[in-house]
Amino acid sequence: MRSYLSEYHLKNFGFKLRGTQITRVEGFSDSVFAIAITLLIFANQVPKNYALIRESMQDIIPFGLCIALLISLWYSHFGFFVRYGLEDAKTVALNTVFLFLLLIYVFPLKFLTTFLYEVYRWLFIRWWFDPTYQSERLGEMFDYGDMPELMVFYSSGIAAIYLVIMFMYRHALSLRTSLELNEREVFETKMSIQSLLVMALVPAISVVMVFVGGRNYGPMIAGFSYFLYFPFIFINLNITEKKRKALLTKMRQVAESAAPTPLDS
Repeated sequence: MRSYLSEYHLKNFGFKLRGTQITRVEGFSDSVFAIAITLLIFANQVPKNYALIRESMQDIIPFGLCIALLISLWYSHFGFFVRYGLEDAKTVALNTVFLFLLLIYVFPLKFLTTFLYEVYRWLFIRWWFDPTYQSERLGEMFDYGDMPELMVFYSSGIAAIYLVIMFMYRHALSLRTSLELNEREVFETKMSIQSLLVMALVPAISVVMVFVGGRNYGPMIAGFSYFLYFPFIFINLNITEKKRKALLTKMRQVAESAAPTPLDS
């Protein structure tokens, strides 16, 4: 799998792979990711009867969303090490902060993802099917009055995690000379930084919405603000692809102009 993903970075992003072997830092980090997923799994009790099995089935979508987020973080983390292969003191320090935040936010991640899923499910059923529908799980899970604090805690953590990875990529960019990054690699590194900033921007907006909307509407608006990921990611991908095509066209023209012609030979 590592070789396949490494070839993907080489083929699609033009990177000379500097992290061809798993370093001690990367290996330790992968172990922490495995622990985080294990904690998500064991957050649920083993069902003892069919009623509990049916109830646990309601957590499949929130659990899948949690896994998707962890895999997204892991892939950004993997891309950093396979591209740059850094093990210096600053990289280790930033990586330690990243893993610390990751483990702290595993349980809040599962809880809040489940809670928001129940809120959206409740709203969907009330809007389309039964205006009188009430969700028993929502009342059991949380007091709405505590929701602003939880949203601020969760969103701040997600923003911090993406910002830490972004600073790791910025650190690699600052070492462009010693790493001998070419023009394409510098561009892709900058685009990775831009993408990570976008991923951190949405939870930051969510925190702002908690305070703007007040205790009554703030948490609801903050939860819905995560749908901004869809247009933000779409816009970012389009901007990146246009810049990438322009850069590749420029590099191709430079290469063609530098190539010897029949008259030169």
